[in-house]
This record gives sequence, structure tokens and C-alpha cells, in this order.
Amino acid sequence: MLPHQPDLAPLPDPPAEASTSRWRNVPVFVALGLASAAVGWGIGEYWEGPDIGPVTLSLALVLGIPGVLAVHEVGHVVGGRLARFQFALFIAGPLRIWREGERIRVGLNKSLALAGGLALSLPTDSANLRQRTALAVAGGPVASLLLGVAGVALGGDWGIIGIVSLGVAGVAIIPE
Repeated sequence: MLPHQPDLAPLPDPPAEASTSRWRNVPVFVALGLASAAVGWGIGEYWEGPDIGPVTLSLALVLGIPGVLAVHEVGHVVGGRLARFQFALFIAGPLRIWREGERIRVGLNKSLALAGGLALSLPTDSANLRQRTALAVAGGPVASLLLGVAGVALGGDWGIIGIVSLGVAGVAIIPE
């Protein structure tokens, strides 16, 4: 562990007064799913690609977008492990996995702001830190690129997932 690195503590839950229920964001997640389904249905009516229909396209978007984002974040976690970083946090949609001491905990993501995904791994030493950090950061776009190429190659329903994943990869490599 680096001398100046703080202990890995879990992220605090929002204050009790900010939430009347731990399920307060469920309607928002449901609304996002329904919106994705509506978009899929609308696109499906005019889709000129493989004959998959609006229902399949809607399901692909509802299930596929969170899946694509999760694969991207898993890529960051894998990159962090390859860089000898210690896993700290993974969030994708409503799923939250975090390290608490030596235990790995699984729970519900209560923050809609983090629903798009987040992965955090921390270095355990400072050797080649710049290169190792680059590896951890590159893991997400590489995972998205691999899923995208595989999805497009498989075609059909997977083609839509592939296109979305390639879009995530493209956005992720744009420097801030």
C-alpha cells in the first residue's frame, strides 16, 4: 500500500433524510427501461437491418445497454487486476459491488447518477504507476471494442449489442 493511500472504506450511504426508501430509484430505472423499449419499438418499425422486429429490438435495448455498460466496467476491473491494483468498487445500473476490508459485498446502487457505471481499483504500490494506470483505464474501451466486434460478427440480435458496444468504446476513447 502506498504510504499516503487511505484505507479502503465503503462509500457512505446517502443521509436518511435524502431518501424515504432504499427503493426510491426503482421507478427511475423502470422508466429508463420503458423509454429504451419505446425507442426500440419506434426504431424497429423502420429498421432496415436484419429482420428482428420491434419487440426483439426493444428487448435488446432494455437488456443490452445495461449489459454493454457492465462489460465496459468489468473491462476496467480486469485491467486493474492485470495492473496489480486492488479492486474497490464496481457499479453498473442497479448493481453495486464493493470491497469492505477483505470482504466483497454486493448490494443495490442507490445513486441514479452512478447508474451508467463506475469501476475503481487502487494501486498497492507505486512501481510503474503511470503504465499500470493506463492499463486499468484502457481495460474498459478494450472490453467494449471486443464485445462490439464479436456482436457485429455474430449479427442478428447480437449485431445491435455490438453496435451499441462499439459506440461506448468510441465515446470512451475520446480524451477529456
